[in-house]
Amino acid sequence: MGCCNNNYGLKKTMECPLCKASSEAVHYIVVETVLKKKIKNQVIPDSYYTCSNEDCDMVFFSEDHQQMFLTQDIDFSADFNKVIKTHDGCSGGCGGCGKGK
Repeated sequence: MGCCNNNYGLKKTMECPLCKASSEAVHYIVVETVLKKKIKNQVIPDSYYTCSNEDCDMVFFSEDHQQMFLTQDIDFSADFNKVIKTHDGCSGGCGGCGKGK
């Protein structure tokens, strides 16, 4: 799996279990990066989604809904925009998607 490749067996969007808004897939490392230190160890290498509704308390949830992280779990000193990179914003440096070639 390349860092730019989001086609590793998960849906690209899911419905948020709280507000039912469309939620986009994110890599588990993104989740790990922005969580508070005391709960980072709860993140497992799994498929996660981020809710697009800014009024919803849900920030991240796993595909099976067994893990859910709310706004209270987020370290707001983390640069959330820096760790989330869409395919279009990828620099191609990893070589995973071939965009940099």
